[in-house]
Amino acid sequence: MATLCKNCGGALIFKPELEKLYCSKCGSTFGAQEVDNSDKELLEDVKAVPMNEVYGFDDPSFVDRNIYICENCGGEVVVTDTEVSTYCIYCGNPTVVFSRVAKQKRPDSILPFTVTKEEAIRAVRNRIHGGFFIPPSIKKIELKNIRGIYIPYNIVRCDHSDSITFKGKVGNGKHTRLAYFQRAGECHFRDIPLDASTKLNDDLSSRLEPFDLDEMKEFNEDYLAGFYSDMPDVTKEDIDKAAAKRCEELFIEKAKRSVVADDIKVEDNCPRTVVKGTPVYAMLPAWFITFEYKKKPHTILVNGQTGKVVCALPWSKPLFFALMISTALAIAAASAFLLYFLLDMILMFSHSRNDTRLLCAVVTFAIGALVIGIKKYRNVMTRLKLTQSSGTMNFVKRRQG
Repeated sequence: MATLCKNCGGALIFKPELEKLYCSKCGSTFGAQEVDNSDKELLEDVKAVPMNEVYGFDDPSFVDRNIYICENCGGEVVVTDTEVSTYCIYCGNPTVVFSRVAKQKRPDSILPFTVTKEEAIRAVRNRIHGGFFIPPSIKKIELKNIRGIYIPYNIVRCDHSDSITFKGKVGNGKHTRLAYFQRAGECHFRDIPLDASTKLNDDLSSRLEPFDLDEMKEFNEDYLAGFYSDMPDVTKEDIDKAAAKRCEELFIEKAKRSVVADDIKVEDNCPRTVVKGTPVYAMLPAWFITFEYKKKPHTILVNGQTGKVVCALPWSKPLFFALMISTALAIAAASAFLLYFLLDMILMFSHSRNDTRLLCAVVTFAIGALVIGIKKYRNVMTRLKLTQSSGTMNFVKRRQG
């Protein structure tokens, strides 16, 4: 069912730039709290019926497909088991499956979109054009496939404690040795957002953060008009596991900052996490922009509140490695200059032969630069793998539009 304009009967959609519902027919605007909700209460019993049941066959490929009748044109709208809002592909009206936001299932809060579609595309364009290693062909790609999706989240509070043994390298050169460090403590986390959709990779959705959760509003289904959205499909056990993993990561990251060493790793730890109270079920906004490049899918995410861009774009490896090699050659040339022309001057003032130490320092610097380059390469490849995930592409493409 679409929320209709009380002036002309046109379908209303939520406009982030206005922070109001907007009628494209007459231009009227309404606050989400100003719309009459009396009709919605009557429509909560209008349910989406399984496609196999509607057409009288048993096809495994349609196991999570349901038919919902558009109240505007009577067209059959196909929705998955978890979709709450979508569009009618026949008349274009935004559609909200009210039976899925009934009082026993409805979210507690929602963070409305404040970033418009145009702003999201512009942010992605700026990222693409600012990439030194991005091929020119990527910079010419037209970004047409974009969908605004409300992702279901559980906002949790947790008590967490841990006892960690870190190991790392201390000292320089031949004096480098392996050292161990112990850290222990407890902390209290509040307002940790956990992605409540099993269809979306948690590592990807967590990169959308931070969200300003103080701006959340009491849930009203009218905020969904004009966007896609899902219900949560995680269990309590899933929530507990996700909370434990997230708290452990945050605790380790904080504790690691107090360790003075190189190549720090966790040798052993004993984490314990307790989720306090009932999680807050909220919907948080994100723009999904999809395209294909060299027959591989790519999905870029944009935080629908802050405009933060989450992606790793295809890049020119030959250019990257050419730059690394040229940098190494530049370091080697500078090192040769120092050793050949400045060594005598250093020895004249120091009255001792420190050439070995100087050489070690130069080599250490060069190796350090190489390690930083390798770490950056691995980080980019990890993010690119998320961007090229076929699962994420399917999560978006299954939305009608």
